Amino acid sequence: MMSLLAFCGGVSAAVFSMEGSIGYAVLADAISGGLSQVKLKNKAGQAVVADPRSVSFALMELGGNLNDRGVADLMDASSTYAWPIAGRSLLQLFIFSAS
Repeated sequence: MMSLLAFCGGVSAAVFSMEGSIGYAVLADAISGGLSQVKLKNKAGQAVVADPRSVSFALMELGGNLNDRGVADLMDASSTYAWPIAGRSLLQLFIFSAS
């Protein structure tokens, strides 16, 4: 258990330490850490689990256009297999070299 808590950190570690609690984590971290996942009912009335497929359906439906903070709002997608609470972030690093 300690290795899982050390792996997840932050909110995931706090949620994992409280019996019966639910929370959120980066999908890749949750899958790699073996955390339990819940199914949520989306607008189409379908119970879906967060996975690359369901997040992709939300992205395809809502477009994933980035706002001025570099975040795409993928909330409340209505297609059958779309995960209802997804988001996408963009981080750009600029590297300058001395010439």
